[in-house]
Amino acid sequence: MATADQQANTANATPQPPLDPSAMTIDKEQVQRDLEKIEAAPLVTPEEDPDAAATIPGGATQEISQDWALFRLLGGALRPYRGWMTLSLLLMLVVAGLNVVPPYLLQQAIDGPIAQGNSTALWRIAL
Repeated sequence: MATADQQANTANATPQPPLDPSAMTIDKEQVQRDLEKIEAAPLVTPEEDPDAAATIPGGATQEISQDWALFRLLGGALRPYRGWMTLSLLLMLVVAGLNVVPPYLLQQAIDGPIAQGNSTALWRIAL
């Protein structure tokens, strides 16, 4: 049986996302309320009201905070794969660096053996 302090701490604690995605529940009423808010919001373009961002309190900061929230969510989901992500990034950099090798070899072949008519040296560059 939990004590009153434990129950109070549990009630005040921020809810943690479930570790198993299949255990997630969706509050359909909250989703419906959010959709109604989105549909009811007026669409104002910068051409209609240049000061539209200033008239909406926290408009830009809310968008930025949502972006950071998405990055935090993505980071949490990718944390178990951090090693693979690092390896992938390093391999992408290596491949990007190796993309300059074929044009360099072609330049060496044209300026050297092809210009001089030396087929033996051309084979050395090709291999």
